[in-house]
Amino acid sequence: MLRMLTAIGLVALCGTALGAEVIDTRFEVVVTQDGVEQSYPDTFVPYLPDASCYYWFVRFDPTSTGEVTLAETLTLPEPLAAWKDYKNDPSAQTQINPDAQSALTTLKSTPDDGWVSHGWCVAEGDPLGSHSFSVSMDGEEIARWDFSVVAPEDFAFAAPETGPAQPPALYEPTNTARDVNQSW
Repeated sequence: MLRMLTAIGLVALCGTALGAEVIDTRFEVVVTQDGVEQSYPDTFVPYLPDASCYYWFVRFDPTSTGEVTLAETLTLPEPLAAWKDYKNDPSAQTQINPDAQSALTTLKSTPDDGWVSHGWCVAEGDPLGSHSFSVSMDGEEIARWDFSVVAPEDFAFAAPETGPAQPPALYEPTNTARDVNQSW
């Protein structure tokens, strides 16, 4: 089973060779406890297998963007036991690196009002610690997030942030479908 971790941190806002200009980026941690889902714009993700998910959002200028192909690279702090000796399906969207410490996901999407997103959930056995996540287009990094997966007692379960309207909520993955490849 593949799983992915995403991040928040340094963000590069830039144009690309196709003229698709990035105008906004967001990262959101979604935690479900006792049937209640809360969203946090945070750099920390609580280690709650099957209850913590995280999503990145990239918004392109809606007037200049058709279908985009993005390459998403996830790097973990250490090799993931479940990824060791993993046999990639060459036609799969996500390819696990032989080092078992990183994964590359290729996403093709036509942005809805400029937005493209992707997300994954914490799974049993995921490592704690610093992670990095990079999104590239045409070989150029367009967004990067750094985050940490932490023990639940190290996560501030404060009231979710309120403020400007957030992108529409994404489909919540089932326990067997950790990968949330979609845009809206």
